[in-house]
Amino acid sequence: MNASDRRPNPSSTHCVQIRHCEVATWIGVYEHEQAQRMTLIFDIDLDVDANAASAADRIDQTVDYVKVVQDLRDCLHDRRHFLIETLADFVAQRLLNQFTAQRVRVNVAKHAVLEGVASVGVEVERFRC
Repeated sequence: MNASDRRPNPSSTHCVQIRHCEVATWIGVYEHEQAQRMTLIFDIDLDVDANAASAADRIDQTVDYVKVVQDLRDCLHDRRHFLIETLADFVAQRLLNQFTAQRVRVNVAKHAVLEGVASVGVEVERFRC
């Protein structure tokens, strides 16, 4: 079986979406960024097999987005990263490790850090092997 065969089949997955999730953490290369926590904005997609959850109407058979958000906030509260790329990689891998998603997409952005620029950020996508 090659890697593409292990990826979720869009016809049999559900995409749990979390949009505009605010998380305060330590991020930045520059001294002024390291002086206090910065609020980052996350958009997250988790591809899960929620067919059983859908049929039974039971939260314990899918990924609970409340737990995802709480885990994200808890794990990033005291963690420090210089680069937003490193942080995005960390979050994507953590989501794969902590939850039953087959694929995760993490978009993370800093807002209003440059004059005339709404946001800067990075997006990563990872698959369970």
